[in-house]
Amino acid sequence: HVMIASAIFLIAVLLTVDSTHNIEKLSRQNIEHFKKEAYRTKKTELKNYITIAMKSIDSFYERTSKKKIRQEVRSELTAKMNFLLSILQKEYKENKNKMSKRKLQRRLKRIVSAVRYGKDGYFWINDTKARMIMHPIKPSLDGKDLSDFKDPNGVRLFEKMAQVAKTNGEGTVDYSWPKPGYEKAQPKISYVMLFKPWNWVIGTGAYVNDIQSKVVQMQDAADAQVHK
Repeated sequence: HVMIASAIFLIAVLLTVDSTHNIEKLSRQNIEHFKKEAYRTKKTELKNYITIAMKSIDSFYERTSKKKIRQEVRSELTAKMNFLLSILQKEYKENKNKMSKRKLQRRLKRIVSAVRYGKDGYFWINDTKARMIMHPIKPSLDGKDLSDFKDPNGVRLFEKMAQVAKTNGEGTVDYSWPKPGYEKAQPKISYVMLFKPWNWVIGTGAYVNDIQSKVVQMQDAADAQVHK
């Protein structure tokens, strides 16, 4: 009986030692496995973060690209220009046989000068020879030949506007122009359209940074609605 008991005890000790060894071995394996899984998980997370960041950057540049800005400017300013032109054409049609050309032109210039929109939106009139007919913000330009007038980057903006209007009847022109609150002239895109009865080039414009901000706000609002 003593021998049997001793044998059982020995077997129990051996089993305990073997089990302890196996547990330690499994623990080490589990720890290594956990470390590898944690590393893979973290690596995947970092890749996802980088992908999200790159997509956000790409999305921002896509939303504020020059092409997108021009599309937004053209769409917005075309609507405003068409509204003004409809008023001018109506006034012209109703009064061309009732008033002298000089009086009717003066009447239409007053209308253009008075129209405002947004924070600082306005319209001006020059002719197809780049002579300023009426500028509501800078009246000192009225009557001047501006064919050689250049912005700080050397762009003959009024000459380009006249050329665009003569060639295509309408279009956009990029240049820089003084903006309230800024020391330097700011990038601006203007839309011009030809008023055919008198070859007037009627123009209005928007600052690029204003349009960029608006495009981003519109897109962010749209994204927020999608993710609700």
